[in-house]
Amino acid sequence: MQLRTSLERLLGQHVFLSARLVRSRIHGDPSYVQAAVNALAHSTDDLTALIVQVYGPSQGPEFRAVWESHEASIVSYARALVDHDEQARDAARFALAAYPARMTSYLQTLTSGALPAAATESAIRQHVANQLTLADSVAKGDVTGSYVTEREDYGQLYRLATAIAAGIAKQGGGSLPPDFDSPQRRLDSALGELLGAHWELAVDLMQAAPAGGPTFDAVGNEVNLNTNDLAAAMNVLFGEATANRFLNLWGRHLEALVTYAQSVTSNDASNRQAALTQLSDFEHRLGQLLSTGTGGKLTAPQLADAYVMHDQMLLGQFDAFARHDFPTAYLQDYQGYQHMFGVADALATAIGPELAKRLPAGGVHTGGGGLAL
Repeated sequence: MQLRTSLERLLGQHVFLSARLVRSRIHGDPSYVQAAVNALAHSTDDLTALIVQVYGPSQGPEFRAVWESHEASIVSYARALVDHDEQARDAARFALAAYPARMTSYLQTLTSGALPAAATESAIRQHVANQLTLADSVAKGDVTGSYVTEREDYGQLYRLATAIAAGIAKQGGGSLPPDFDSPQRRLDSALGELLGAHWELAVDLMQAAPAGGPTFDAVGNEVNLNTNDLAAAMNVLFGEATANRFLNLWGRHLEALVTYAQSVTSNDASNRQAALTQLSDFEHRLGQLLSTGTGGKLTAPQLADAYVMHDQMLLGQFDAFARHDFPTAYLQDYQGYQHMFGVADALATAIGPELAKRLPAGGVHTGGGGLAL
């Protein structure tokens, strides 16, 4: 169901975009802050368009007003932390404390009561708490803690998106469409979550690679956790041998991205070319591996092409970032994240419902929490 995929995709990316805006606001780079603001506004536009698509133009302004209220408040909170302004900090906290009930009420009305009010409000309240915790961690220099919180928030908001989509699909007491939570749909969702997180973490890893230090280490740990989750999914679907080969290939992919970022920054043409060669080898070998796993339903060239595009987008966003063209870097980031969900859908379709049944309910995912369907 397109609605489920779209909500999961957009609410998932919201976590990363909001976190980047908070980090850039606290670290104080005005040009990066503005690009981050624009990216978050782009996400809000897409979410609003989705609501309008389902419910009509009249719902657009109301949804936007409620949704943007919490985005504005978390930015105000981050600004207050930088300015050591306790009054502004408390005002932002007060506004954020009112948001979960306000959004829950809006969603209850929108879905004609199909969402469980208490559980929905609790999940939204947890998202707000995560945003505040992340901002506090960034302000006090707890880089690792901020990325752990981001991972937890991503998993929780992704599952909240699934629940909201179910409520919309039920439309007040009805039944879910037969394919809403079918094995193949759950696989599509799980792969989208993992690949979406991979994209955003790879972006952060590349941007942190030239300087190294605590941020690079913290992001690297999150990348490793995400990679292990992807390998676990491969193990469930295709077996241990395929999972081990995937793990090796995926690791070489990430190493090449780091080498590329470092070589561009240091203007090392030799290492840059070595990284590009390693990425090309990864694309070819992963295409072969996944084509075999899907019984040839997706050919090796088709799969390789998908990862060529993935890598080109990652390199493009870093090239823009390195020359301080932050609007272009964010646009590449935004589009690259969306592309991962197309890859997830193609893989889930090729894998098919029988193999998809092997994935446990809830899938293999980063983070946790959310609402039951």
